[in-house]
Amino acid sequence: MRYAVFGPRELRFQLYTNKQHVAGCLGAIPDLTGIIAGGGKGVEALAEAYAKENGIDFTPIPPNYQSDSGVKITAQQVFDTRNLAIINEADAVVVFWDGLFAAMVPLLQRCMVLKKRVILCPVI
Repeated sequence: MRYAVFGPRELRFQLYTNKQHVAGCLGAIPDLTGIIAGGGKGVEALAEAYAKENGIDFTPIPPNYQSDSGVKITAQQVFDTRNLAIINEADAVVVFWDGLFAAMVPLLQRCMVLKKRVILCPVI
């Protein structure tokens, strides 16, 4: 199965670099055949490294800051659109979350609406 991976770029104002934790969470998923992520820093970069090191297909879906209609779009709209595209491409979703980062709540709600299986991994 192809899993979308979401998580923080930073934790306590420092770049999130716990490679062992991300690898441990992803390595515990027996049916993981592909990873889809935004290609950013932190958890996304660690998920990409895990995929490359373990021969797993990695598909980046970076944010698109260009509006097709020429209408100005906000950063929030850019990331919401990108996150929805990632979720739609995936069979299931892995979320690395500290339980506090409010931006994860609408993402989790979207997964529920789309009936996507979600695996929550605590951020440590």
